Amino acid sequence: MKAVFAVALSLACLAAPVRAADAPIDFHAIIDRAMALYVPRFAANGVTLSFFETDDGMIKGGAYRDEWTRARITFDTGYYKDPLVNADGFLFAVCHELGHVVASAPHVAPPGEWDGPSDKHGDLWMSNEGQSDYYAAAKCMRLVLAGDDNAGYLRTHPAPPSVAKRCSRQFQDPGASALCQRIALAGKNFLDSMAIPLPTSFETPSSERVEKTYGGLPARQCRLDTILAGALCDAPADAEVDPYDPAVGFCASGAGARPSCWFKE
Repeated sequence: MKAVFAVALSLACLAAPVRAADAPIDFHAIIDRAMALYVPRFAANGVTLSFFETDDGMIKGGAYRDEWTRARITFDTGYYKDPLVNADGFLFAVCHELGHVVASAPHVAPPGEWDGPSDKHGDLWMSNEGQSDYYAAAKCMRLVLAGDDNAGYLRTHPAPPSVAKRCSRQFQDPGASALCQRIALAGKNFLDSMAIPLPTSFETPSSERVEKTYGGLPARQCRLDTILAGALCDAPADAEVDPYDPAVGFCASGAGARPSCWFKE
């Protein structure tokens, strides 16, 4: 199977008919803010990162990678009309798609008869769904929002007490705790604004334990658990990651470790 692009994922949100927007959000400014940070980071490693917009009237986003030298994220204009997504939730969607193309492990398994670009294990150069959620919370959101007044944001968007408690326990610095809480809230909105609503709660973590790392789309509650773990990960946001070792640059244990509902070392 040969293709111009190695993989095409519409996974930031499931596709659905467009719904009317309630309040204006500058979606392009959010995309530009993240891209301004990541384009030079990719370029430093010889990778061209670009953004492409579709106009199918669907609530969807995607990530694409062909060779090791080219990557792309995409969003449909229908996403901009989703009344449930807020600015932070959309930023999380952007970070999720960027997470797919940073190529840190675990990667996506190739489709049958794949003979395109692959890593030394035969997987695609694309981070899988669980890793993309985790990267978005542990790295991308933290990098993009680092200079914001996150404590001020929480005064009008308070986090649930359980999240505030866990973030404050993990991060002694009030600013770092506020950022942790804001990331968790953004990830919750990202999940709640998807086309098919499914209940999730910070109070009811998944009890599932996988025998091997799951490469597909985890259950919605598992995804929230992953996002909270990423928000709680105290590894430096700018720490280098490794394409083959999931532990490098992330949290291998403790509150910030990837949850076992999808990840197995």
